[in-house]
Amino acid sequence: MSIAQGKFQVYAPPLAWADMGWLILDVMKDKASGAWFFGAFPGESDQEAGDRCSWNWAPNASNTAEDRNWINGVPTFFPNYVLAQNGKPLVTRLPPWGASGGALFSLACTTDSTIGLTSNDRALIAGDYNNSNGGGFGMEFSDWANGRARVIDFAVGAPNTPVTATIGTNPNDLSKWRLWYGATSTELVGKNLSGDGSTPNPGPMALSGGRREGQQAFALFGRITTGANYTPTVTKKVSFVIRVDEVPSVNDLATLKAECEVLAGEQGVTLLSVTP
Repeated sequence: MSIAQGKFQVYAPPLAWADMGWLILDVMKDKASGAWFFGAFPGESDQEAGDRCSWNWAPNASNTAEDRNWINGVPTFFPNYVLAQNGKPLVTRLPPWGASGGALFSLACTTDSTIGLTSNDRALIAGDYNNSNGGGFGMEFSDWANGRARVIDFAVGAPNTPVTATIGTNPNDLSKWRLWYGATSTELVGKNLSGDGSTPNPGPMALSGGRREGQQAFALFGRITTGANYTPTVTKKVSFVIRVDEVPSVNDLATLKAECEVLAGEQGVTLLSVTP
């Protein structure tokens, strides 16, 4: 805590490790490895908000400076979300998932109409997706005009060929706040947990021989790769990202969906609205 310019500010807890219970889940507590919540407090600069929001609130997560590194500076923060750019990722030291995979939840939307204009105009939300040689999992907005998001991963049986599960909403409709879900193990699954849209959830996509393990540490908002990368200026609005290191069962997924809906309310975001 500090007092500056007449403001009382809370940047983060005074410990280098988040205590058990900062992120409270009714199921899969021991599998939660990442939880990030975004938004600026009144009077905070982007730099101050970026430092506070880089903290991982999963139980027992490490939060040293090396664990929460903004590459190329911090993006722009608003009270309920961050306007994240591909070129300004938040890089963690969380390892990529192994062969057994895991799952991501995110409250996000985008108003960037450039998404999908070229193969590089994607808007990565989070993952350890590197490139076709490096492999890895990613969740991203892929096509503004057709209202599409997707998850991507790679299979042992075809290690350099991306497997995608594309989630369809209505055309020009990605500006609505939705709960997005992506999971990978022996198959790849993507879901719009808000349940709206013309074709909200594709069928599972098989990963031949199981999933190929990625090589990059987990990152938010941008790919960490030495090859051709996504357009740096493409943006998305993200309110939170939660990572679990196991694919939820049907019952656990229903519980986690309900808890994410509660978290959305605590973030001040109304699901399926176009403004927080």
